Amino acid sequence: MGPDVNANVLTQMASVINGVPQYYFANNASVIDSIYNKIFQSITTKAKDITVTDVVPNYMTYVGATIAPTTNVLNPDNTRTLTWFISSLGQGQNWNVSYNLMSMKNGFNIPTNLVANITYTDPHNNPGRLTLPIPLVDFPACLNVTKEGNPEPIWPGSLLTYHMTIQNNGPHTAWNVSFSDTIPASLTSGVQYSLDNVNWNPYASGQNVVLGNLLLVRLLLFGLEVL
Repeated sequence: MGPDVNANVLTQMASVINGVPQYYFANNASVIDSIYNKIFQSITTKAKDITVTDVVPNYMTYVGATIAPTTNVLNPDNTRTLTWFISSLGQGQNWNVSYNLMSMKNGFNIPTNLVANITYTDPHNNPGRLTLPIPLVDFPACLNVTKEGNPEPIWPGSLLTYHMTIQNNGPHTAWNVSFSDTIPASLTSGVQYSLDNVNWNPYASGQNVVLGNLLLVRLLLFGLEVL
């Protein structure tokens, strides 16, 4: 029955299972197949003290899991350690979990984990460790920027307004979007910008304007006095 079977345990199992003696006499060995099956199932080797650990990077937000982690720890560097403890798994037994993450980083081949491993104790009480492959996932966001100025033509001392439309063509949200523009020196007097065409703020050439997370379309307006 394999090298992992302990002869003493086998003797005990063959003698009594659930208080019932298991010694039989039969002319045909197939008659006691069911008894052997009982014995085998009772002494099947098990891995125990199983710990599944995933460390989620700081640009990923943990949303939820089919099985809640035993521990869920936010680390000082804003990574997150998710840990599941399983007491034991016998031969043929399965344990499955899936969890959802939301990425705050766009691009291709983005790692979803920093660490993914399993530690356990084998049937001989030896420690074991498995390192799991780290998935690489695409989170693309395609941004399209258009910029138009009016009126046309313009005259010295008149007001020039740039209309900038930033559109995310998806398929995912663009995270932490910002915008900057270099204004010609001759147009840098009284420059202001607005995100809603109501509230205007002073703008310096090359200044970084934070737009935040961009799901669909965002309009950016610049008002400039032409010298």
